[in-house]
Amino acid sequence: MLDLFVEQYLHAPAATVNEQALSEFISQGIEEGQTLDYKGKGAFGRDPLMATVCAMANSTGGLIVLGVGSKPDAHAFRRPTTIEWFSDVRLHGKDSLENHIVSKTEPSIQCAITTVLNVDDSQFVLLVDIPQSEDPPHMYNGSYCKRAGSRREFMHHYEVPSIAEGVHLCP
Repeated sequence: MLDLFVEQYLHAPAATVNEQALSEFISQGIEEGQTLDYKGKGAFGRDPLMATVCAMANSTGGLIVLGVGSKPDAHAFRRPTTIEWFSDVRLHGKDSLENHIVSKTEPSIQCAITTVLNVDDSQFVLLVDIPQSEDPPHMYNGSYCKRAGSRREFMHHYEVPSIAEGVHLCP
């Protein structure tokens, strides 16, 4: 089921999420965890984003809020800070990210990507809803990753056969 995590965290179907709902979600300050990750707009298409997509698919699935900056609080938990709006749909839009994920992950990962527009429809943030994979393990750039709490970790060689047999690696 796609959009599972968008509904879990934003309490609304993905198609109805708007700037106000996103702002309210951010104001709650929910920390990153097993199924939630924030990525600033500088992460688009880069290795940490792609590795996190694989890690979530190899674990329990999750939601990446792409275009929201975060920083650690006093206890080192990463919490959302600001919206970092994207403005160029050709470079950073939903289609571009979908193509990047499908072409760079093995086997390809299918996820639901929702575009959240700002009030005047000129800028956007992407919500990447990743289901737990039915076809693990997935790799990016020759490496297998898993989710360990709020972190992405590279798998050891002995973990890969377990996940291929359907044993999802979660702490």
